[in-house]
Amino acid sequence: PAPATVTPEIAIRALMEIAFANGRDAEFAFSLLTAAKKGKVSEKQQFHIERLVNAHLNPAAPVANLSRLVGAFKAIPGKRFPKIRATIDGVEVTISYTGEASEKAKPENRGTCAVSSGKWGTPESRWYGRIMANGEFVPGHHLTPEVQAWLTSLADPATPIVWSL
Repeated sequence: PAPATVTPEIAIRALMEIAFANGRDAEFAFSLLTAAKKGKVSEKQQFHIERLVNAHLNPAAPVANLSRLVGAFKAIPGKRFPKIRATIDGVEVTISYTGEASEKAKPENRGTCAVSSGKWGTPESRWYGRIMANGEFVPGHHLTPEVQAWLTSLADPATPIVWSL
């Protein structure tokens, strides 16, 4: 769903809270505040202001610990690029593993799983989040309740993991 439109006062207050919380969105929130102060907010910046503010005011419930999935990827050596896929609302969502020895990945992303759809860099690509090595899920900006529910279901050991090899 599209983020709800917020008043400028609420947006500024929420962006200030995000900027001073010093989290992963702090620097971005500060740059958006600077643009708003100058009165030069583009349509794209307005979209991100509304997205950040909406996420700040209505935080998503945390996804259950997904260490089961990270462990499952590590347990199938010898298979090149295994994935877990599901079609959610007509979109193929993929969980893929970035190996510990990956040369292309940033060091902090090695041993983690990406949750995404579409080919990276294309307009239809979506970033739902990353499953860290300890099983913690870090939501991405395209996370939907449906993808979140699917991930939560995969945390349950009773749910079979269907591989796409």
